[in-house]
Amino acid sequence: MNAITDYLLSNKPWVSLAAIAAAAFCWTQLESLVHGHLAKSADEPRAASLRVMLMVGKGVVFAAVALFVFAVNGVDVPGIAASLGVAGIIVGFALQDLLKDLIMGIAIFWDGYYAVGDVVRFGGYEGVVAAINFKSTKLRDIKTGNTVSISNREISQAEVLSDWLDVCLPMGYEVSAQDARAVALEFAERASGLENVDSAEFCGTQELGASSVAYLVRLHCAPAARYPVRRQALDLMQDLYAERGVSFPYDRLEVIHA
Repeated sequence: MNAITDYLLSNKPWVSLAAIAAAAFCWTQLESLVHGHLAKSADEPRAASLRVMLMVGKGVVFAAVALFVFAVNGVDVPGIAASLGVAGIIVGFALQDLLKDLIMGIAIFWDGYYAVGDVVRFGGYEGVVAAINFKSTKLRDIKTGNTVSISNREISQAEVLSDWLDVCLPMGYEVSAQDARAVALEFAERASGLENVDSAEFCGTQELGASSVAYLVRLHCAPAARYPVRRQALDLMQDLYAERGVSFPYDRLEVIHA
């Protein structure tokens, strides 16, 4: 009984209560400000990152206040910290992949690497982003239609595909530049009427090769439709070449007999 009375008459319980009250007040104010910002923000990926950071920060503040209260009340904080350190190392090794996924997931949301609906390419995959969370990204492969789930820790670099497709028309040097440009312009005009193609434009000479000249036509289409559009464009190229009497160039080996 005397021990309890002595404890209550000391400054320990009051310092502990004051620390808890101050931390709770400051955290409530910060949380209110963050939630107010989130309510006005239209950037959902960044809002999701802030929510996660808020949860992590809450845990850190709780742990710091708990250690402070323990120290004020004479608890062996270094011993607890050492025990928690060993436990943390064990848990860290066990959950290192999950932690890597979480950290990369926060980076993806915060930096806006990509969003749901974007067509992206990374690793050997190329597809529409179907879903993103803090552990993985789900892609719908635009080549096969399969849905692929990729751990966020595997994503070090992502390329968001543009909304155009470049098609090169190869023609031999026997075709004059004027005739070749006329064929490329006609190809662009016809290609603009292909399914899923918004427009097409002739961009000019792309490359002067050893046995052919490549002329570039850019087709504007949704990234997810680029493979079917490419197949249609190649079919159109074959038909147009046949109509205009243009042959596809190929490497030739000239043998000279002595």
